Amino acid sequence: MEKQLHLNLLASKPPVAGLQSGSKIRMGPGRKRDFTPLSWSQYFETMEDVEVDNDNSKDISFA
Repeated sequence: MEKQLHLNLLASKPPVAGLQSGSKIRMGPGRKRDFTPLSWSQYFETMEDVEVDNDNSKDISFA
């Protein structure tokens, strides 16, 4: 019953206008994301080609 009471209280509050989403609040005001390209070698030890045998696949290579 106590859980149901808490759920009712949470559901009854309308969203407050002007507030930003949770992720933007956590980042702080005025901070922008860094989209600087990074090398794959920072995250992987080797680079290997993988062959896929599937007639239904589409070629999405950028070569």
